[in-house]
Amino acid sequence: MAASKGLCIIANMGTLGDFKPAFLAAVCLAREGGHVVVLAQPKDEPFVVQKMGTAVGFAQCEEAQLQLEGECQQHTFYPPVGGPPKVVSGEEFHFVSYQFQKLAYETKEGGSLVFYFPTAKQGMNEEEYQTASEPGKAAFKKDTFGDFLSLWQGAVSALRSQESFIFVTNCYDREGNMALFEKAMGFSTSLKLRVGHLGLGDADLSDKWHATSNLLAPQKLFGKDVTGVEKRGVIVEPRDVFPAQGLPAEVAGFLEAKPSAVVVLSSVSVQWTNAIRDLLPGSDAYQVLFVNAASAEPLKAGHCCFPVPLADLDAAFAAAALVVHGGGVGVSEQAVRSGTPSICLSSMVEQELNGSRLEALGLTKHFTIGDVLQDGAGFVSTVEDFFEGKATFYHSAALQSAQEEVLRESASALPALCARLQELAQ
Repeated sequence: MAASKGLCIIANMGTLGDFKPAFLAAVCLAREGGHVVVLAQPKDEPFVVQKMGTAVGFAQCEEAQLQLEGECQQHTFYPPVGGPPKVVSGEEFHFVSYQFQKLAYETKEGGSLVFYFPTAKQGMNEEEYQTASEPGKAAFKKDTFGDFLSLWQGAVSALRSQESFIFVTNCYDREGNMALFEKAMGFSTSLKLRVGHLGLGDADLSDKWHATSNLLAPQKLFGKDVTGVEKRGVIVEPRDVFPAQGLPAEVAGFLEAKPSAVVVLSSVSVQWTNAIRDLLPGSDAYQVLFVNAASAEPLKAGHCCFPVPLADLDAAFAAAALVVHGGGVGVSEQAVRSGTPSICLSSMVEQELNGSRLEALGLTKHFTIGDVLQDGAGFVSTVEDFFEGKATFYHSAALQSAQEEVLRESASALPALCARLQELAQ
């Protein structure tokens, strides 16, 4: 059913893991005849280009550089110190010229999908305004975050000059912070797509869509019981739109040669992949593939590095005997959905909550990266015990049951979200 109003998903914050569910929802809605615009961070453009190049039923109809004018205020951001963050906005509005990279696609069902990426070399990616993560802590916003809000206020107003939209956001932040940032950026969203577990603490659930697993989500969040929050399943790639791409030949050959572990940490903790590689000994009995990692030094026996993300993690997890992951919402569900035993190495609070829940269900062994970096003996012995057939950290029956449940959840998650978006667009 074609949408009667323009729907714009503002995906200007978060990691690639935050962006993917919003991207998949936009693709699905356009495939069903809707008109969808996605306003995204420049860093996500390569991912969009790669994925849309493999999408079934889509044809690119335009690629252009646009110059549009927007207006913004100067915002000053005060980080949380003894209280919540604050944003103070200047009274004057300033006109700002923006360059956008526009990528437009159409479907035979009459749908359209348009991406806008502000092409400024600096200032439009949220990560430029965050501190480097430390084990066990979240990435904190710098006091320059007000500049980010100002730039995006102008970008949103520039896009608004082209069309009137209903706005949806994928903002991962706490509910109060999200409202603060939306006000500064000059828009109000009709639906908040919540893909992380911080959203489980929201007070107002009427305009939220929690794209998380009911089984795998923590039951408590900072002391609050969140079991009553409706969780609608993790958004996964629809195979009728994005066929499985398989593994690069060198990766497939490596994983087939011997029993193997795949180590894939989230983008906020990938910096510690090399430290984990240094901890794990070489072995002739099993192999370890480190994803999104490179090494200038000779590798230990049985170790292999793949320098970029894998396009088909499902295939890698299915081929592996063991998965070592960072505990993000998406990759945790993906590991359980594969049915492969896993070890979770969390590096921030939300991941730690996820890892603890997986461990309580008998699906994984959870470590914090901070603890492992201080003393990695327990992690190393867990890996070695697994390949020696002495692992006791997971239960096969529990893993099989969890796999079946998350497969059911994910099968209905994307269609249900698209139905909700269609309602908004009528």
